[in-house]
Amino acid sequence: MTVHVRGKWNGPLIMAATIAALLPPFAAAIHDRGLAMLASLALAAAVALLWQLTFERVRGRPHTWSWAAIAVTFTVMIPPDLAYWQLGLAVTFGIVLAEQVFGGWGRNFLNPATVAMAFVLFSFPTTVAGPESMELAITSAVSGAALLTAGLVSWRIIAGFAIAATAITFISADSLGVNWIPGGYVMFGLVFLICDPVSAASTNAGRWTHGALAGSLMVLLGQPGSQSQSVNTIVFAALLASLFAPLIDRIVIELHVRRRN
Repeated sequence: MTVHVRGKWNGPLIMAATIAALLPPFAAAIHDRGLAMLASLALAAAVALLWQLTFERVRGRPHTWSWAAIAVTFTVMIPPDLAYWQLGLAVTFGIVLAEQVFGGWGRNFLNPATVAMAFVLFSFPTTVAGPESMELAITSAVSGAALLTAGLVSWRIIAGFAIAATAITFISADSLGVNWIPGGYVMFGLVFLICDPVSAASTNAGRWTHGALAGSLMVLLGQPGSQSQSVNTIVFAALLASLFAPLIDRIVIELHVRRRN
């Protein structure tokens, strides 16, 4: 397992804490969009569970609850008009190609919910994201604070993200006309996508760099003249930052080795 957290956390405890932290943001999303979200969650959970059980049976490995975290995270961020067949296809793409082909949860380097959302945004660009929600922002911040206290997310990633996003906004305000405000999707994506202990950088310096890269990308990928707090920008910022996370850690380790030699 490649999850790097402090304390006496093991895989089942990490997953249980993550699912518990997801419940307040999910409740806020239901409040904003209605009980129809429960049907989407049920389908996402069923598809994710089916694929996970299939791969676990073939490999003879114990069951994990990562499918539940993936389903909840994905459901919170999906566009309200996403068809059920599109939802099932996206969850399949995310959990199979971003998690199970690498050996299951803890061995993957990309967050399956991030990949599933990127698949939706690439494949079905006509879908429209739901409105921003202050309730989602507040509940995500509270859950993030709880995970931070427990040592399951890194304060370095959060600090690097905030500093870089603020700096890029200040530098490019006149030329690009972009700005960022930590709205609902940004807060949720920061806590559960960018700070995911599996797909984020694991060295201390790497975490600063990972957070800074994600924050910079979020601002730069935003549309001119708009607040870059949409699902699109936070998802692609998280995806690109995660792709570079292994390389960032590798560079940090190599620099440490050369310094000691």
